[in-house]
Amino acid sequence: LFVLFLVCAMSKSKVEDEFSTDGTSGKSIHFRHKGCDDNDIESLLELLHSNAGDIELIDLQQNRITLLGGNFTKSLARNNTLKTLHLRNNLIGPKGAGLLADAIGVNQTLSVVSLGQNQIGHVGARRLAAAIKDDSTIQKLFLESNNIGDQGASHLANALKVNRSLLEINLGQNKIGAVGAGEISDAIVENRTLQTLRMADNKIGDGAIRLANSLYVNRSIQELDLSSNRIGIGGAARLGLSLKVNETLRKLLLGSNQIQTNGAGRIADALKTNCTLQVLGLENNQIDEKGAGRLANALKENQSIHTISLSDDFLADEGAMKLADALKENNILNSIALNRARIGSEGAKRLAYGLKATRSIQSIDLSCNYIGDDGMRHLADAIRVNETLGEINLEKCGISAIGAVMLADALKDNNSLKQLFLRNNQVSNDGVIRLADALSANCSLEKIGLEKNRIGPGSAAELASALKKNQTIQSITLNNNKLRDEGAIHLASAFMRNQSLKHVGLADNGIGDEGATHLALALKTNKSINFMN
Repeated sequence: LFVLFLVCAMSKSKVEDEFSTDGTSGKSIHFRHKGCDDNDIESLLELLHSNAGDIELIDLQQNRITLLGGNFTKSLARNNTLKTLHLRNNLIGPKGAGLLADAIGVNQTLSVVSLGQNQIGHVGARRLAAAIKDDSTIQKLFLESNNIGDQGASHLANALKVNRSLLEINLGQNKIGAVGAGEISDAIVENRTLQTLRMADNKIGDGAIRLANSLYVNRSIQELDLSSNRIGIGGAARLGLSLKVNETLRKLLLGSNQIQTNGAGRIADALKTNCTLQVLGLENNQIDEKGAGRLANALKENQSIHTISLSDDFLADEGAMKLADALKENNILNSIALNRARIGSEGAKRLAYGLKATRSIQSIDLSCNYIGDDGMRHLADAIRVNETLGEINLEKCGISAIGAVMLADALKDNNSLKQLFLRNNQVSNDGVIRLADALSANCSLEKIGLEKNRIGPGSAAELASALKKNQTIQSITLNNNKLRDEGAIHLASAFMRNQSLKHVGLADNGIGDEGATHLALALKTNKSINFMN
């Protein structure tokens, strides 16, 4: 798409000039977060009305638009080029939503409408529901954070029973309870086209049971997000039963639902026979080492799950050990999130053994677990020999220069790791010097995060020397350290030579005018860096 970044004060003639200077079809207009109101977007009306410029996307998010004037929606009704309209976080309300609904009912090209955070309420939801009942073009409808409640959910459910075009709907953060969830459940029993249903951050509670029951019959839903809905053990248990027979669901997100160990166990039982679910989110559910054990046993048999999140659960070392044993036998899982899971050095040790044995894991998140230097030692041994791991997050893991040195030695032999995150540790100058030495030899790493690591100017020269040689690093973040002018000057010399870096983070480093001047001179020479903080 040919993207036009227009300011709200632009006159109609100027907008037309911009469109007339390029014959590229499928232009998009971005007015996001410009403080625009209805008067400011008047210059778009004639373009929409006349279909000039082949506009396919308009982004008006985060403004003060109400649509109450009616002119915009009237032009939209007549337009036959626009496909995507973003209106999230404006002042549209129920009346503006009604006017938009009228336009949607007539427009024959619009396929994506984003209307989240506009307080349209159940009245606005009713008007939109009426519009999509017979609509054959809208494929994605985002209505999150609109306070539609059970009543609004009921209106939309009635529309879903007959709608045959909608593929995705987002009803998150709408104060929908068990009653509204029940209405939606009845709708998806009849609906045969909806593929993605997002209902995160509501209060459906026992309504999850009816949703689970609908999955026995529904054969179109591929993604279901019920995060933060208080579904509890009972809801998880019924979903587990549904997973034993459902063959279409690919992604199930159940984070922050208090399903606890028993609920996780019921999900785990289903995973032993389910062969279609690929992504499972169970973070922040009070799942302990016993629940982790049941999930681990299921993963030994499961042949479809490739991504699982158990972050913010109560796994501890024992739970991590059980999951590590599963890694040795599972050849499908490629991403596992275990951040803030109360894992220590012993758990990290066993996970390292699992990483040595696995040939499938590509990403592991261990951030905010106190694995320390001892845990880092074992993980470094795994990184040295593992040939599939592409990303590891070790943020806030209690790693000092000692652990960083062991990691650096491993990086010299590793040829697969592309992203390494070490934010908020105590790597310090000694650790960075060794990491810099590794970067001189490593030819796979593309992104490294070293924010908040007590790094001073004493290691900047070595890091700069490494960046002059390394031609694979695309992003390096060194925010919240103590590089000061001296460190900035060293790094600036590297930026003049390096042609692979695109993103550089140097914020909060005490860099003054002298350092900034050198960085500015480097940017005049460097043709690859497109972002520097």
